[in-house]
This record gives sequence, structure tokens and C-alpha cells, in this order.
Amino acid sequence: MKFLLWITALVLLTGVLDAAAEKPRSPIVLRRADVLRSHTEGNRQWQELRGDVWMTQDSFSVTCQEAFHYPDSGLVIFRRNVECTDPNRILLAHEVIYYEWTGALDASGDVRIYQDTLSVTCYRVKYLDGRREAFLYQNVRLREDNRHLLLTGQEGYLREADQYGRVTVNPVLTERDSVGNVRMEIRGDTVEYFGETKRARVRGHVEIQRGKLVATGDRLDYIRETEEAILIGTPQARHERDEILGDTITLRFDGEELRQVFVAGHAVATSPGDSLYEERRHRMEGKQITLWIENDNLEQIFVEGTARATYYIQEEDQQRGMNETSGDRLRVLIENNQVSRIQVVGGTEGRYIPQRLVDRGN
Repeated sequence: MKFLLWITALVLLTGVLDAAAEKPRSPIVLRRADVLRSHTEGNRQWQELRGDVWMTQDSFSVTCQEAFHYPDSGLVIFRRNVECTDPNRILLAHEVIYYEWTGALDASGDVRIYQDTLSVTCYRVKYLDGRREAFLYQNVRLREDNRHLLLTGQEGYLREADQYGRVTVNPVLTERDSVGNVRMEIRGDTVEYFGETKRARVRGHVEIQRGKLVATGDRLDYIRETEEAILIGTPQARHERDEILGDTITLRFDGEELRQVFVAGHAVATSPGDSLYEERRHRMEGKQITLWIENDNLEQIFVEGTARATYYIQEEDQQRGMNETSGDRLRVLIENNQVSRIQVVGGTEGRYIPQRLVDRGN
């Protein structure tokens, strides 16, 4: 689930800015070129560089096959096999427009950025003045090889000052295991990361799919320190044929494994109660419900606060009726994806309905 490692690495891309960012930049220097031609058009002078071009500015270095330098405006256009390097990363592109006075940069055409174990591809990246902010465009892909994570989308935005990052337009976060199988996918309209508080947020049409669990909502907040994913805005979770509803659903992870689902406010959990009648479903409701999961299998349900349960009794593959139970707390044990036992604590009330009456109601 550690998808905010992706967004953290994404923010680092704005780190092209070095420690001397506030100091005046040195002029860009031509180190080599096979051909150098100087041109004058009116009052405008520019240089044409071709073949094995290499130019530097402080710790920033660029190589390419052709370049056009306009010293009066501080504009340099690099083309063909452009490679930009600094102490932290490598950027490759077909074309880079560089503004030597401000350090702004606009790269396009099969853009690739490499930094440690992070690699980024897109059609275009645009760094603003001082390279503290950046925009990514078209087929954005961010891959973190050590974590087997891939974040894709069509647009991205980075802001260095407060470590803020955003990916929009069909963003999808995919996590794979060591052999390449998809372990988890997270979708939404927007993925944001707030570096100062170490939180990530997914907004709009949120969907998390991990193993047998599918959870949806209007907004997802992920808290790095506690490894919790909190869904709000009509959240729902489905684990095979089990369904969970509430005002807030919290997914709690232990490393890479989902261990617990906590539902608060108008909490309802249902599961199949009869293989022949889909409408006959075990139903548990209360102020809050906690589900424990082990090895991707639901093992136990705990219902608290005006807890109520409706469940169907089955013995030797035969339906024996229905029980309605209420109390302060209910503990539901699951075996083979079926309710095996319910324990009631506090203020117990119950009603048994024979099978003939259950059938008559259908």
C-alpha cells in the first residue's frame, strides 16, 4: 500500500534546484561542438551548434546533437538525443528549451527522468522559474523499482516549497509482487501528496482493489505513520460476497498486508445467508463494525453500539430458520466464508423464525 513513497519520490524531481539556487547563475558555457556558426538578424544575435554539443551551467550539464543559443534573451534550444544531468538525476528528451537566467526548463518528446530507483516517463515536463515547480503532461508513468510500484496518469504537478504533488486525469497506482503479479490497484480522479504532514489523498470515484477486497468512496486519506487508509463519502467495501457500508471505512495495513477494516457510523455488514435466495443475507449493523482479516480471508466481525444481527441457520446443508439478535456488542466468527457462531454481550434480545415462515415470506 505504500503508494505515498511514489508521490514522495515524485516531489524529489523538483530538486534540480541545488544549494546555490538563490545565488546568481553563472553564464552557460559551451564546452564543445563539431560545428559552431554565429548569426545576426537585425539586432538579434544567435549561435547554431551541431554535432556532439556539450554545454554547462554550474552543476547543470547538457549534451545533444544540435543547439540554438540566443544569448541576448538567455534562451537555449537543445534538440536530438538531449541528455540533461545534475548531481541528482538524468533527464532525456528529443527537445529541451532552457532559460539560463531563471533555470526554467521545458522538455518534450519521449521524456525520461532517472533518479536512484525512480524512473519517470511522459511526453512533456515543464519546470517553472528556479525549477521549484513542475508540470508533467501526457502518458505520465512513474516507476519505483524497489517497491514494484507504478503510478500512471495524464497530468502531474509538483511544488517544492511545501513538498506537494498531484497526479490527475485517470491516475492509477499499481503495486506488483516480486514475480510481477498485480497485488493492488488504486484509482481516482486526483492523487495528492502533502509532504509536510506525510499524508496522501485520492479524490473522486476512489476505488481500491487488493486481493478479494474492493473498496470505493468519494475520498481516500492515507496516513503514512499509522498505515491507515480512510474512506469517506458514501464508502463501501466488498470482500467476495461480503459487503460493508458506513459513514467512514478505515483500512488498516501491517506492512503490505490488509489486517483490519473498521467501519464507523451507520455501519452495516452483510454476507450470503442462503445459496438459493440471494436476498437472504446475514445482516449485522451497529454504530461501528470491525472486521479482522488473515491471509486475505475474513475471520471475525465485531459489532458495537446498538448491535443487531439477522442470520440464517443452516445444519447439514439444510436451512433451519432465521434468528434476529440484538445487544450492546456482537462477535461473529467466520469459517469457510460462512457465519459459524455469534456471541452476544449485554442487553440480549432474540427471536427465532422457523424455516416455514421464512419461506412463506419469499
